[in-house]
Amino acid sequence: MKKIISTLLSLGVAATLFVGCGGGGGTTTKAPDGTTAAPAGGGDIVVASWNDAADAMTDIAEAYNAQNTKIPGKVTVQYVDSDYAQLRPSLISGQGVPDIFQTQNRDFPAFMNTYGDVFLDVTDIVKPEEANFAEAPLSMVKHATDGKYYAVPWDIGPSAWMYRVDVFEEAGVNVEDVKTWDDYIEMGKTIKEKTGKYVFGYPLSFSGMPDEIYLYLQHQNGQFIDAEGKVNLNTPEMV
Repeated sequence: MKKIISTLLSLGVAATLFVGCGGGGGTTTKAPDGTTAAPAGGGDIVVASWNDAADAMTDIAEAYNAQNTKIPGKVTVQYVDSDYAQLRPSLISGQGVPDIFQTQNRDFPAFMNTYGDVFLDVTDIVKPEEANFAEAPLSMVKHATDGKYYAVPWDIGPSAWMYRVDVFEEAGVNVEDVKTWDDYIEMGKTIKEKTGKYVFGYPLSFSGMPDEIYLYLQHQNGQFIDAEGKVNLNTPEMV
């Protein structure tokens, strides 16, 4: 069985790339420890991704294919949904699984727990680069038991704060002084009092979107699950 590579990627929330039981055309080889190596002598590589990431990887794949004419096989990008509805059936059946696929950082541990045997050990790739990654995405792709890496962090999904400089100046508010959520609330009160204008929240695209609660919880280093794997919602951080 060919192992999959996973990439954690995030658009708004962090994500990762995996390598695993792919449906590409390469011939796999067995390593001494029983794991499966990359296709011998080349082979087609299928990458599953979505949105801007898929667009970017499509451009990269086209450039790679054009430059590497002597290597058998091509890299192609398969556009999939971000809810993994197209991916899960393939993982369950073992048929048509892409060689590389994208997931959000927060989702990878669940994939690892459910489909762990399909992922390729990429410790030799990630380990030398540990100093170049933030701790949070690295912790998502390292197996809790064997300490090995089974995915490659791609980004950390930073959030941005956009504001009108003229309104802040009119209200006499220095944006550099806003360090905490309490500061943010007081800033909003001052701006309303001085200018009559409101400070708006997040441009969430649909109801039920969980990203806002993720922002609040992660800001305090809170977690949904405790060290023993139990639901951990009744905490000061969550409240």
